[in-house]
Amino acid sequence: MRSLFARFYAALGVGHAVGVLVWAAAAAAFVPRFAEEHLADVLDAPTAAMVERLQAADSAQRAEIVEGWRSDHVSLTPPPALGDTAMVRSGGLVIALGYPEVYIYREIDPQTWLALGPLPLMPGGAELRWVALALLATLGIGTGAWVALRPVRRTLDRLTVVAQAFGAGDLAARARVQGPDELMAVGEAFDAMADRIHALLRVQQETLQGVSHELRTPLTRARFALELVADTDAPDERAALAERAAEDLDQMERLLEELLAYLRLDALHDLSLQPTELRALVASLAEQRVPVQIHGDGSAEVEPRLLRRALRNLMANAARHASARVVVEIEVSCGVVRLSVDDDGPGIPPGEREQILQPFRRGRSARTLDPTGSGLGLPIAARVVRAHGGSLQIDTSPLGGARVSLVFPVSPPGQGR
Repeated sequence: MRSLFARFYAALGVGHAVGVLVWAAAAAAFVPRFAEEHLADVLDAPTAAMVERLQAADSAQRAEIVEGWRSDHVSLTPPPALGDTAMVRSGGLVIALGYPEVYIYREIDPQTWLALGPLPLMPGGAELRWVALALLATLGIGTGAWVALRPVRRTLDRLTVVAQAFGAGDLAARARVQGPDELMAVGEAFDAMADRIHALLRVQQETLQGVSHELRTPLTRARFALELVADTDAPDERAALAERAAEDLDQMERLLEELLAYLRLDALHDLSLQPTELRALVASLAEQRVPVQIHGDGSAEVEPRLLRRALRNLMANAARHASARVVVEIEVSCGVVRLSVDDDGPGIPPGEREQILQPFRRGRSARTLDPTGSGLGLPIAARVVRAHGGSLQIDTSPLGGARVSLVFPVSPPGQGR
């Protein structure tokens, strides 16, 4: 990280130095011409007055006048040999540039010229002052860049430390970045990713624990039944034991199928949405232990296979717990679909409603009524409706039992067709 910022500051310094050199080259090319024009404007009138005075005197008086001006830069000279670079003004003023010095000439008569020079084009020490200003500018730019980038560097250092800790197994490590909105957005995205990974690992661990727990009982029963088969010679008893073992194997197979379906839904990104008549979809699942009544109608863009599976789980649960009635309410309004499955059973206590949405978690009544259940029916339904951009809600039914609702938009946003 330090080398990254060191390279940045080095590049900043080199870029500024190149800029200063370019500026110096441009100044060397254009400043003399500007200086010539400035000197011509400034010295035109004074030199004209000096020449006018000298023209009114003879040769001896001219020498006295020049000596009286007491300047080493004023003299009388024969007509100068001027190069192509000399600047000639309309009034006769001639400027001959010899960087960094300049000479000013003006004709007194054909044999005598007034000469001013050598005059410095720039004040003494100007170059050093320019270099000092360039250094100060570099220092100011570097300091400003350091101040501006210090939060970035601090944030990147923090993210590096947290990423290393997270990779080393500290799943609770979070960046918690504070500062400008852009840096906070990076930190929040990192923390959200860490939360997601932590949740996935937790679900994976709980899933493995749940599978091992759920498989242990039927596996033990099947093993015990097979041992009894080996110890008995009675055909009827052997057939009954074999049937019990087959039932246990069927239960394990159903559990594994439900588990695979649950895990596939976790990796689901895009849905193949189709316009679907919801009443027909519910009616295809209405054959349950107790009569199912369907109220309402409507259509929505859904993935029929997944929604059918979710509804089958909800309706099977309702039929298993109901005393005599199961009612499915279909409501489509304001761009929202609500599919509610009601039963007249014992209901779900509020304290268990969040718990039973976790895999392999079942309420007390579910464990009593169906000890062979996997505890994956509601979690699968919850994942299906989340994939449709909605949520699963558990309430008390008007029938006195439980109401489990799938609520999702008519056209889930951001899904593929």
